Amino acid sequence: MVDFKTGYLTVSSPMSILIGKFTGIAAGCIITPLIFRTFSLAKVLLLFCYCAFALGIIINIIRDVLPKKWGTFVPIPLIMAVPITIGSYMAVDLCLGSLVALIWRFKNKSQADVFIPIVGSGLICGDGLWTLLVSVFFLINWKPPACVRFLKTQPEE
Repeated sequence: MVDFKTGYLTVSSPMSILIGKFTGIAAGCIITPLIFRTFSLAKVLLLFCYCAFALGIIINIIRDVLPKKWGTFVPIPLIMAVPITIGSYMAVDLCLGSLVALIWRFKNKSQADVFIPIVGSGLICGDGLWTLLVSVFFLINWKPPACVRFLKTQPEE
């Protein structure tokens, strides 16, 4: 849906956006397995790609077939792929953000519909700024003075 909003802002036709999406999906489904074979990656990964593709199609069909009331609870496969590609720390951010948005919608739907995109954009920018600071700290070899540990470690011998 965001692509159609962007298309509206750039004065593109919905048909061209839809064709572009299908072309990108088809190219990705052809090129990705070829890259896996070219670089001699495990044959199981090719099977994983086929299964992930089929699962994505099935989940999208289920989301479209269900009534809107229940379809909003079915995850979007593209969003499910984001933590896989950029790291697990983002999965926690997305989970907490979705939980806050869900609670906000239950408490005040009209306010939530207006402010959730704004608050979400601010949090994404804040996370990006923190990533920039972490990169700078890494470049200057700065070590934080405190460390958080969740598991006991054995002393080194």
